[in-house]
Amino acid sequence: YLEGEMIQGTLDIENPHQNMIKQVTVQLIQSTQIGPKPIENNLAQSTVPQIVMRREPRISQPFTSSLPDRRITPTYQFQGGLRQSITVNNNFFLKLNVFLEGSQANVEMLVPIIVGNQQ
Repeated sequence: YLEGEMIQGTLDIENPHQNMIKQVTVQLIQSTQIGPKPIENNLAQSTVPQIVMRREPRISQPFTSSLPDRRITPTYQFQGGLRQSITVNNNFFLKLNVFLEGSQANVEMLVPIIVGNQQ
């Protein structure tokens, strides 16, 4: 994907116990790691408006999310160094959250995506 592009997908939910799904959110996360601890940046967030307060046993719903329409550092990985070894990672994920009513067992899923640039 490139800056400003639309990411499209389909969310398929199996809900055999017909729990009430309060809402579903989609976040675009950039994770940058220089050294031992990654830093996460939320680039975009939206809800899937068609999945609010639903309890059907099966739900299939298309969704979209957009990359920011500005220059962002592409996906990359580096490991090396002259005097001291260093690891640098820059990754992107779609984070899908399914929030259930009255439950501490909300569902979270990370889907890796690759982001490039036009140069």
